[in-house]
Amino acid sequence: MKFVSFNIVATLSIFSPVKGQQQPKHLRLHSSRRAASTIPAFPGAAGYGSGASGGRGSVTNPGTVIKVTSLSDSGAGTLRDAVAASGPRTVVFEVSGYIDLTTEISIDNSDITIAGQTSPGGITVRGSRIKVRASNVIVRGMRFRPGDDSVAGGGDSTCSSKDGFGIGQSLVEDVIFDHCSATWAMDENGSSWYTSSRTTISNCIFGEAISLQCQSDGGFGYLIGTGSTYAAPSKISLLRNVFISNRDRNPYVKSGATEIEVINNFGYNHKSAAFAFADDGTSVHVINNYYKHGHDSHSRASCYLHADGASLSTVYLSGNIDTCYRSDASQGGETEFCHKEGNSPVAAGEVANAPVFTGSGFTSSMIEASNVPGDLFPSVGAIHPSRDSIDERILSTANIDVLTCNDKGNGAVISDVNEVDYPPIQNVQSPADADGDGIPDSNESTYGLDPNTADSHHFAGSGYTYLEEYINSFYSVSSACSTNSECDDQDACTTDVCNTATGICENTVINCSDGDTCTTDSCDTTLGCMNTQIQCDDNDAAQLTAATQRRDVFIHKFNATTMMLAQQTAATQLRGVFIHKSDATTMMIAQQTAATQLRGVFTHKLIRQNACVPVLGIRPLVSPSLVANGRETQRTETVLLHVPWASKEILAKIIQNAAVAHARAITVASKHATPT
Repeated sequence: MKFVSFNIVATLSIFSPVKGQQQPKHLRLHSSRRAASTIPAFPGAAGYGSGASGGRGSVTNPGTVIKVTSLSDSGAGTLRDAVAASGPRTVVFEVSGYIDLTTEISIDNSDITIAGQTSPGGITVRGSRIKVRASNVIVRGMRFRPGDDSVAGGGDSTCSSKDGFGIGQSLVEDVIFDHCSATWAMDENGSSWYTSSRTTISNCIFGEAISLQCQSDGGFGYLIGTGSTYAAPSKISLLRNVFISNRDRNPYVKSGATEIEVINNFGYNHKSAAFAFADDGTSVHVINNYYKHGHDSHSRASCYLHADGASLSTVYLSGNIDTCYRSDASQGGETEFCHKEGNSPVAAGEVANAPVFTGSGFTSSMIEASNVPGDLFPSVGAIHPSRDSIDERILSTANIDVLTCNDKGNGAVISDVNEVDYPPIQNVQSPADADGDGIPDSNESTYGLDPNTADSHHFAGSGYTYLEEYINSFYSVSSACSTNSECDDQDACTTDVCNTATGICENTVINCSDGDTCTTDSCDTTLGCMNTQIQCDDNDAAQLTAATQRRDVFIHKFNATTMMLAQQTAATQLRGVFIHKSDATTMMIAQQTAATQLRGVFTHKLIRQNACVPVLGIRPLVSPSLVANGRETQRTETVLLHVPWASKEILAKIIQNAAVAHARAITVASKHATPT
């Protein structure tokens, strides 16, 4: 039988509670990062796509920084070149102005963050669209204004590619677009078309799509659905967006798309319809949205439910306002702001009277519809370095100071980009970044970083990289914390601290490793660290016959007599080796056969004749071969007990006391000293 020791140093028990016992948080070790899926894409991210990590990377596979230094369509330093790279990456901008495209930019490689907010003067894409065909994508602070054929030298020759942006292909997961502006598209300002899942579109502006130029159609807000043989999209959250002067589809959900949330959005001056629904199998929640009629709006309710050949039982409506048909969400029925074919009303019994799917959880933080306009308008869209004149004008047309049916604002559905104008964008000098890690030198000290060392990929206590903390700092979070108690996530496996400088909760995962290879180290979210003793039974008969409970004694086999005596004399109770026989023969065999290792040097004191005298020194050594009953034992590392004056009884007691005190079984490999 191979000799192995499976004992645990007793002092570790202070930091390693047994199962069912919670460890105080102040004793826990801290880790500098969390798994990507445990924190939102950025502080304040919500909805189904909030779990995206984009270009964050990890400790073992850190994200890189790619800088856009050219406004050209293609080539080194361009947005197209940055998107085409692979691996976790964050795209930041050192240029400002218009990027004119002749073909779409397709995001085909996963794990990317595009931080448009870092452009010193703002960045706008014209001529074609950005199309997301890969997973784990975060896009913030971008302006998409493709325009018609008079823009960007004609731009993309494919009319339907002159969208603002699109998401979906064979399967796209974990995507979030936030604080973007999409206007003047020939077809849709935005879409989730073909297969995608877990997407969030939040805090964006969709305005003034160009009507009737794209095959005598177009001019739409946001489309969710599919065609061809692709499966329908699912789990899409449209949260806190503004739709202004789009002809239709604000948004439009169809084709069997499932688990779609449309919550806390504002719509103004839709033409034929604001929100629209179609097709069996499509499921949607439309909750606490605000719709205002404009000069182009038809004289009918904002919501259009296509009931011809489709059941409406998977449509859930709650708390929505229509300035002309349901001006108070607390009055009347939920279907009053909707109509069907032929402008006929929707009966209350035709739609669901309760949610039809679980949802992303955003409803816990949503606001009442009456508060939506005032809450959204100050910060919606691409607002860095400041909101441009296009968005300022579009938002002002809604005239949210007067929210009545009689006031129609001054917005208009357009059919030609010449009705509007692209203002000049000054190419502002970017701030110095000596180490090239994406954080300007002037901001490095904020995070305790060295401006001459590329260290932005390191993880802060918040679980985000320092680069993420920088690019996220462009946006304030309304739910900023001020005390640690506000950050308690009810998880015993994290330390919960409010960073009062940033207002961000830092919930840091605890490292439960106790450094002992004989325990499994895990964390229970309720109980805390769990350091569980490994069971190392090798099914050896000697081990099975020794009397052990939880802590093992290992017996070297010599012969039957030795084995029997070892069973009689080597008894263990939870910790250590206890000797119960004191005659010379038994004692000798017990010393030779109860073989466990003790590492380290300890000194014990024995009370003898009322005097406190140091009597036991234990040190590791490699013993010579020992002989018992004519057979040689295995050479092994053991310890030496040197007690020149002790009797057999006293020596036995010393062994027992030492074993108990140090939570280890003690190997006795030397011959018994002569009593004095």
